[in-house]
Amino acid sequence: LRQRGVRAPVIILSANGAHAAKQELAAEAAMDKPFDPFELLRRLQRLLRAWPDDGAAAAGN
Repeated sequence: LRQRGVRAPVIILSANGAHAAKQELAAEAAMDKPFDPFELLRRLQRLLRAWPDDGAAAAGN
C-alpha cells in the first residue's frame, strides 16, 4: 500500500498471524479474529486521532 502512495493508517484483520502480517506489511495495527468490534473501533479512533491530517481523505485520495 505504501509503495502505491496510500498514506492512510492500516489495520490488519487476520484469522491467524495478524502480528506477523503487520510487520511484513508495515501496518499501524493488527488484530486476530475473532475480535471485539468495540476494540476495533477504539483502535481506529486512536489511529485516526494520531494520524496527521494532510487533506488526503477529504480530497478522496
